[in-house]
Amino acid sequence: MSTQTLYRWGAITTIVTALLFVAAAVALIVVPDGGLANPIAPTLYYIGLILTVPTYITIYAAQSQAAGKLGFAGFVLSVIGSILYSGPIFVLMAGTSGVATWHDLWGFAMGNVLPLGASIFLIGSILFGVATRRANVFPRNAGLLLIIGSSLWLVAFYIPVPFLLSVANLLSAAALTWMGVSIYPRAQTGAVQVEQTA
Repeated sequence: MSTQTLYRWGAITTIVTALLFVAAAVALIVVPDGGLANPIAPTLYYIGLILTVPTYITIYAAQSQAAGKLGFAGFVLSVIGSILYSGPIFVLMAGTSGVATWHDLWGFAMGNVLPLGASIFLIGSILFGVATRRANVFPRNAGLLLIIGSSLWLVAFYIPVPFLLSVANLLSAAALTWMGVSIYPRAQTGAVQVEQTA
């Protein structure tokens, strides 16, 4: 696979991930019971979390030299957290779809794995946002949006404030969209570093 193809698909994946988080945020507002009474929001989150792995790989590859150790730490924590976070979301998706036989697994995952995975993923994303601002490869404000969105998401995960999770998702999605749009034009040349645009 050429570098151009890698960045082109990475840019598309980054934007699709952002759109899935936006759709999940809207579902949390529109669907009764905060979107947890049916599988719509959990399914969107699940697919989005799975896609954060190639998304973060693309973003890290584009700024790896400039992001330094902090960027690497944020990247690793985000990917590990995303994987851990997606497991319980899958169980939630199954539970909201009426898979009653998964009840015990669901309870275990929701009580143990979900908080750990979400915390690691969001702390990693905050560090990744800080490293993105410091690297000065992507627009610095995209890194700031990732920091704010991930911080609010972490707060919303533990403190149920109406609409806070949706706002956090929209800010994180805006950051990923901005980075994805920044990567895509560079996919034509296969350049490793994305030029800062703002």
